[in-house]
Amino acid sequence: MKTSERQSTYPVAIDFGSARLHGELCVPQSPVALVVLPHEGSSMRHCPGSRSVAQRLQARGIACLVVDLLTIDEEFVRPSKDDLEQPASRIVAVLDWLTHDPLVGKLPLGLYSYGK
Repeated sequence: MKTSERQSTYPVAIDFGSARLHGELCVPQSPVALVVLPHEGSSMRHCPGSRSVAQRLQARGIACLVVDLLTIDEEFVRPSKDDLEQPASRIVAVLDWLTHDPLVGKLPLGLYSYGK
């Protein structure tokens, strides 16, 4: 866990069947809401655009979970763009996991995604 005066950052691992989804939960002091930023893989999670969005939200008191919807192995064999069931079911699993988190489980929730 990394901590600054204004926020704490936690690595997270969310089990979904045989898959383990990785992400980073950033929680400012006294958060007012939570936004999930799902990505196809770790390269997108670490891109400057994603970091910029998360930082802007956190500056406004909004906790952020930036999460990979693909496992490390799946990043090399990407599913079809037409297969919406896999990412949708994984987003539902992430949201379910968040409802049980003591830090952010009761916060109003939003999803933010962008891409090609």
